[in-house]
Amino acid sequence: METHMQDKKNFDLLREETEQFYKSISEVWCPYLHCTVRFTHGGWSHLFFKGNKHSRSTKEQCIRARLLKTAVSVLSMSHTVQGIEVKRIFVTKRVNGRKEKVVADTIYYEFIAVMNDWRTKVIVSKIENGTPIFWSVIPAWRTRDKNTVGVSSSSDP
Repeated sequence: METHMQDKKNFDLLREETEQFYKSISEVWCPYLHCTVRFTHGGWSHLFFKGNKHSRSTKEQCIRARLLKTAVSVLSMSHTVQGIEVKRIFVTKRVNGRKEKVVADTIYYEFIAVMNDWRTKVIVSKIENGTPIFWSVIPAWRTRDKNTVGVSSSSDP
């Protein structure tokens, strides 16, 4: 029982520190996009929740929270993009002074980097001609050795 209480305290502390850091970011210049990427409430929510406000597992939330600083570094150093996906989704927009759900083209940019021995994927979304917004940070896999990233351990050519 004590271990569970300690884990809960550690999680709450990590989440609080991450929230303070997230609020301090505001925006980051991305060399690939030639503009700033904004860090909004939508990106914050996506770190801790899946769609429809279903919480991610505590383990998944902790991993994403710890990778947030890495995500900022990845975005600020990225001169290339590893993936682009365009989707038509419903978004809430102001139309004639009121909020309405409308279908809009949304572009998702995928930036991947290996930093601190972790392969990290950062997702940025851009709705039509709007400002790019941080959407998510995803751990991909841990490398075995910093010097052998992407290299097979077998001796076959």
